Amino acid sequence: MSVNKKIVRKISYLSKIYLCSNKERKEIVNSLNEMVLLINKLEDLNIFGIEPLFNMSSEVNVLKSDLDYNSFLHKEYFLNSNNITNFYFLVPKI
Repeated sequence: MSVNKKIVRKISYLSKIYLCSNKERKEIVNSLNEMVLLINKLEDLNIFGIEPLFNMSSEVNVLKSDLDYNSFLHKEYFLNSNNITNFYFLVPKI
């Protein structure tokens, strides 16, 4: 597959990018063709027997265990407010 001016014109129309000059269009065509060549090179790689990676690093993440405790004490938070109903703050309507 190769990219030509017609494809670039369609991409610019769909993405609503205005390309002012032919020079800009040629640069975009060349850049996209280089990307396509790179992808085509990837197709030539022999990846038979290689397992897919889930992480790029082989290091194991050390996680702390979860502790179950109630840190949200409703009564303490509502002490400074006058307008409370069913554990909710009442605020003026905007």
